[in-house]
Amino acid sequence: MIILGIDPGLNHFGFGLIEWEKNKIIPVKYGQQKISGKYKFEEKLAFIQKNISSILDTYNPDVVVVEKIYVAKNPQIALDIGIVTGIVIGVSLSKDKKIFLLSPLEIKKEVTGIGQAGKQQVSFMISKILNLDKEPDEDASDALATAFCYITQQKFNRLIEKTV
Repeated sequence: MIILGIDPGLNHFGFGLIEWEKNKIIPVKYGQQKISGKYKFEEKLAFIQKNISSILDTYNPDVVVVEKIYVAKNPQIALDIGIVTGIVIGVSLSKDKKIFLLSPLEIKKEVTGIGQAGKQQVSFMISKILNLDKEPDEDASDALATAFCYITQQKFNRLIEKTV
C-alpha cells in the first residue's frame, strides 16, 4: 500500500509518499513544492492542482492523507489553506483515491509524543522514524508525518478489530 501525505499551503506545500507492506514502512519520495510569488491566486491554485495530479498519476497511491486546516492567526491564511485542501481532495477524489484528514495535533502527538511539538521536532523525529539520511524540509516532513500517522492509526484499528 502506498500512502500520500500532503501538508497543504498556498505558497508552498509538502508531499510525502510512504510504502507500507506488512510491518515495513519505506519512504518512497518526498519534497516541498514552492510556488512563485509572481503567480496570481488562481495561477497558484492551478499549479497546485497540476502538481498534485502529477504526483497521483506518477505514484498511484492507494490513500491520500491531508493535514487538516488549523486555527490560523490570520483568517485569510486559514481560508486560503482551506481552498488548497479542497483542491487536493477534489483532485484525489477525481482519481478514485481514498481520502483521510488528520489534525496537526494528532500528527504531532503520534510522531513526537507531544501534541504541541514544533516543526523542527517533527522533522527530527520523522527523519529518525523513517531512517532518512537527513531531515527533510518542514513541509515535506509534515507530509511524511501525516502519512506515517495514518499508518499507525490503521495498525491500531487492525489490532482492535482482531481483539473484538
